[in-house]
Amino acid sequence: MVRRKPSTRVNALAAAHLLRGIQDGCHTLYELTEMCGLQYQTVLKYCNALHKLKVIHICDWSEDVRGGRTLRVYAMGTAPDAPKPRRLTGKEICARYRAKRKQLQMIQRMAA
Repeated sequence: MVRRKPSTRVNALAAAHLLRGIQDGCHTLYELTEMCGLQYQTVLKYCNALHKLKVIHICDWSEDVRGGRTLRVYAMGTAPDAPKPRRLTGKEICARYRAKRKQLQMIQRMAA
């Protein structure tokens, strides 16, 4: 006997909140998840389907927790997608790390 995975049923009200959120402006998937109350994976599937049908487009790329610009920012419309920013080189990553470390040391000196 093969068990089927239960299909995900989305409340019509939650789907309406998702579309309202996209219509209001530019939002990341995490922001849309908070707005409509759906799971991240469900919002991701909806946004991928809407993107494939050219209902929404990627208007910008936002920074994630680690500082990389990997979060897609969606907006309503048929405009072409914003190009993904290039990766930082090792030199740029080291320079950013040193600047943060220097700033922390300066704050610690001022607090002491």
